[in-house]
Amino acid sequence: MEEKVIERLLEIDRKAQEVQIKREEGLRSLEEDYKNKIRELIEKYEREIEESSKKAFNEAVEEGEKEAEGIRRDTEKILNNLEEVFSKVKDEIEREFFLRIFKVKR
Repeated sequence: MEEKVIERLLEIDRKAQEVQIKREEGLRSLEEDYKNKIRELIEKYEREIEESSKKAFNEAVEEGEKEAEGIRRDTEKILNNLEEVFSKVKDEIEREFFLRIFKVKR
């Protein structure tokens, strides 16, 4: 009878070891799965951050180019106005100059 009890205890111990080994293997597998999931999430968020950064950068560049174009147009208008004013003043000075020359000669 004692032999049967010892055999039964040994059988229970062997099954307990098998269960423990399976549990440890399952835990290792779960841990590996979690590590893979975490790595995938990190890669996904890194891609999203990179895409978002590129989009923000491109939008900023586009906005800057629009502002630069607006400044160029405004500057061109100002220069055209200044040229007109300069031309009018120059014409006025020339006219005044010739009027004085002719007035002096008379």
